[in-house]
Amino acid sequence: MTHIKLFDLHCDTVTEAYNRGIGVYAPDLASSFAKGEGLEAEIKTCAIFTPDEFRGQAAFDRFVSVARYLKEEVARGDKRIQITDFSQMGENLSGKYYMLSAESGACLAGKPENIPALASLGVRLLSLTWNGATELASGVLAGNGGLTEMGREAVGLLEENNIVLDVSHLNDKGLEDVCAIAKRPFAATHSNARAVCANKRNLTDGQFSEIRNRGGLVGINLHRPFLSDDPDAATIKSVLAHAEHFLALGGENTLCCGFDFDGTDMLPPELDDLDKTDRLYEAFIQGGIGERIAEKIFFENAFSFFKRYDILGIRGQDTGNR
Repeated sequence: MTHIKLFDLHCDTVTEAYNRGIGVYAPDLASSFAKGEGLEAEIKTCAIFTPDEFRGQAAFDRFVSVARYLKEEVARGDKRIQITDFSQMGENLSGKYYMLSAESGACLAGKPENIPALASLGVRLLSLTWNGATELASGVLAGNGGLTEMGREAVGLLEENNIVLDVSHLNDKGLEDVCAIAKRPFAATHSNARAVCANKRNLTDGQFSEIRNRGGLVGINLHRPFLSDDPDAATIKSVLAHAEHFLALGGENTLCCGFDFDGTDMLPPELDDLDKTDRLYEAFIQGGIGERIAEKIFFENAFSFFKRYDILGIRGQDTGNR
């Protein structure tokens, strides 16, 4: 793994460690901070997940508590660097880093004016919902409602505060609404192809193409129910099938990794741990995707996206077409 760089756009390691009280360096975590020593560079996007039972101030307070916990854990461990701004980072990155994301806009406590507070903590990605409904929008299990008026306000504030909108858990109407109002590129950090696996958490070809055209990102998810209509049959070949489908749609600069480590225990056994990701890298090469595209999927696409996003800042409409 020594030559591999990995930018994982979504892992739930900090939330899982916080919930279990075990610390982010615990060896049984799939994306433990103690793992990945063989990687030349690693950027771990740590999602702080707000469950649907948390709402209001309790949701905001929980988010802040987990963010503080992560900072304390890193300080006592390998002291990896939190990335909050990519604009000054060189191309030849090496070493260990982490980035903060918010999974479910419930953490805003129904107050979009809390977005600058999350930005001050270093949050770089935020999803308006998880699977249920929040004050901002409806998730995939919450019917056909789209963005609320508060959600529309939040989209603009996220863009102004340099936080990338994550649409992975939005239902189809919500994603349609985002496309109508977003001025900057956005991401589906951990979603697969609905044409390959019909789960509604996955993206249609049209949705993927819209994200591609805007210069956004889509992260491949290793959760077996999102890989195959028969989850028990999902393997590394299933991951290749999704990657190949997205690449056939012109996703060479769009596709990245959003593995969902520690957010699910339903991973293909050959890919259920950070230290096994070299198997997927090699499968991309051996399966015909090739080393150059594998490098882009594993690291370069996400890294260049955030560099471009931060260099442009909030100057005008960043539609991101490329």
